[in-house]
Amino acid sequence: MNSLMSTVNVTNGLHIKPGQKDTSSEVVSHQSNNIIGSKTYKTSFPETPITQRSATAAVNFPSVPANLCQNDINTDGQNFQSRHICGPTSVANTLAPLLGITGLEHQHALVIRLAEAFGMNENVENGIGPIELMAGVRSFMEKNYQLTPDIRYYGWRAEYASAKSSFNHIHSRQPPNQQQIIENIGISDGAWLNIGFYVYDENTAEYKRISGHWATLAGCDSNGELAIHDPAGRAHTAACQEKNQSVTILDAGQLNDRNRKRSAKNVLCLTRSFKLPIDQRGINTAIIDGVIFFRCRDNLAGNNFPLPPSSVLIV
Repeated sequence: MNSLMSTVNVTNGLHIKPGQKDTSSEVVSHQSNNIIGSKTYKTSFPETPITQRSATAAVNFPSVPANLCQNDINTDGQNFQSRHICGPTSVANTLAPLLGITGLEHQHALVIRLAEAFGMNENVENGIGPIELMAGVRSFMEKNYQLTPDIRYYGWRAEYASAKSSFNHIHSRQPPNQQQIIENIGISDGAWLNIGFYVYDENTAEYKRISGHWATLAGCDSNGELAIHDPAGRAHTAACQEKNQSVTILDAGQLNDRNRKRSAKNVLCLTRSFKLPIDQRGINTAIIDGVIFFRCRDNLAGNNFPLPPSSVLIV
């Protein structure tokens, strides 16, 4: 155990509403390092702690992510609203146990700090994309913890930020596959899913992207189902919390995102158990457009992020 190890408080991932007592039986109670308002307490960044894992999980992260609801975050005085912050909330789910940030007040403050690091106070319309999220996570960790994390992105929408198209965290410009997800979970401290909400037209076999969403990947079970901590309020019901999400592999069709098109073959699609937003435009499909894997390390030279066996760099 190296000097980065510190104590954390990890719950079983159930959403705890403000003022509600945490009665989880899977709590490891230790000292916390909290962020409140604009003040940051600089601490050593913990090595990934080992905590109790799900009995049904085939592959899981070393610590159980939090399960915050973005609707509970107070955004008063900010230029963004709760509907914009699925990205920062998903990232906070991962970072809270890793940084030892406990208690809803402190975890909610972490979400706001991340949103600020992502530049959401300066420019926000519909949230943030993968490039902005990766750059924001790196900036946040370097500024507040003097650490540069390893970040790896698999996804087909990376090239949209043309000014940053050479961003070195882009590992593949293709949609992720199940093998990549499973292998990367085993060598990462956390991950975030970039989910696209589409309208599927049976007549043209086209999936038209309407909007997007971020969620925290918590693991993968022996059936290939994904454990997802979705920050959307619609997902914070008892029924949603009890199930993992199945995925199907599309074998035909075409994805269309703002007239940028690609084949839908082999793209991962979440089944109907995943809660879709209620939208008058007819959203009927949730597709995994990309996934970002995160791993902490001491410094630029140490604890490198190993490549999984099946990975091939695609630029």
